[in-house]
Amino acid sequence: MDRDEEIQDDMKPAEEKIIKETEPQKKSSFQWLTATLLVFLSGLALFWYLNQPHHDSHLFPLKSLVDPSLVTLKTIDLKEPLKQSWKEHVFKSHTSYQVENDSLHALSQGNSSMLYQEVNINLSDRPFLTWEWKAIQFPTHKKSKRLADKSDNDFAGRVYAIFKGRSPIVADVIQYVWDDRYPEGTSSDSPFLKNVRILVVQSGKSDEWVSEKRDLLEDYQKLFGRRPRWPLSAVGVMSDSDNTQTQSEIYFRNFSVKKLKSG
Repeated sequence: MDRDEEIQDDMKPAEEKIIKETEPQKKSSFQWLTATLLVFLSGLALFWYLNQPHHDSHLFPLKSLVDPSLVTLKTIDLKEPLKQSWKEHVFKSHTSYQVENDSLHALSQGNSSMLYQEVNINLSDRPFLTWEWKAIQFPTHKKSKRLADKSDNDFAGRVYAIFKGRSPIVADVIQYVWDDRYPEGTSSDSPFLKNVRILVVQSGKSDEWVSEKRDLLEDYQKLFGRRPRWPLSAVGVMSDSDNTQTQSEIYFRNFSVKKLKSG
């Protein structure tokens, strides 16, 4: 064996030792780099998401319904047979109402009738009406330049807050509606009854369940210009298309009346 081969043989143990010592360091460096990259990508994804023009109630349909600042005063059941807990007021033939799983399916084919359930909620409790809905079809052929003209006073869905009276049509009423033409916040007097106010709370199409939380006292004062004289006496729902003679369809679920937690 010549001198060069002897030197190489002498170096092998040292090289093997160096390799063994550096392998854990390389592995640790790789793991650190991987973790850093994952953290960076997660942060980038979060930044992108927060800057998207989404609507919270579409992405998180239960957000207002699980508000920890509220407690339930009354849960409004949606169970068959509906006539045990709901009454019907027919304006122009019967809208079809069917309980499907945990929701109420309303379908109007040129019909107009309301289902309502009686309650007794004192306004001193500062009640909030909460529910979820999903619009399937809006009435068509609506051409008026004013919300709720008689000629096309139809909506995919209405939710009624009724404040006492001899019947649902002689009481003060707020109709919360889902429309596809006028923006949220648009309001109008009813073209049929002077004691009814109509307020658009959802506008446009959506494939998602949407949650609502309405401060009844605040809405009443804004729409009627005074404090309510009577308690909340009924909650109602409707889908109607009788004025346009078209079709409308919607689902409702998770109705309740709540109030702010004391203290």
